[in-house]
Amino acid sequence: MARAKRADQQGGWWIERLGAALAAPSRAMAVSETSGGSGRAPADLAVLILAGFMASRVSRVVKAGWLMVDGSGIDGVHMLLAELSTTLMPPLVFVVAGGIAVSLLAAQRRSMAADFDLACIAAVPLAAVPPLMHLVARLGLSSPVLFIAASWASYTWAVGLLALAVRQARRRPLRRAA
Repeated sequence: MARAKRADQQGGWWIERLGAALAAPSRAMAVSETSGGSGRAPADLAVLILAGFMASRVSRVVKAGWLMVDGSGIDGVHMLLAELSTTLMPPLVFVVAGGIAVSLLAAQRRSMAADFDLACIAAVPLAAVPPLMHLVARLGLSSPVLFIAASWASYTWAVGLLALAVRQARRRPLRRAA
């Protein structure tokens, strides 16, 4: 009971916050602006990216591990970091560009930390769709056209969520000049 109450005060568990970012983004963005949800979106996005990376690239991670055990540690680390950087690049670039855009469009209601939290919520589709497409490919149900369509859909979805983030940022009360 105490754990459930604590999770509710903090905006829910990480899986609930990620699910809300996909299914109920307006609610997720409103929760991220509360004291219980503030600052949680970047960590949730990082967990999603790393879990997706580990789930979708198991064979590459195992190869890198065997290279390290075999004495070619540098090659294993290089392989692992190259794979990780290709996984991290799209969501991180989107978060930086989106956070700046939300801050600029929020005008006087800008709050850099909260704006980047909103951009992290908007980037969830970019982190969620690629592992799903890798799973579909492993099942033999994928084609290059499907992969391209899913990529475009995730970017379109993320841009739509970014528009919701701007709307949420503009709803903040004006800060008084000090």
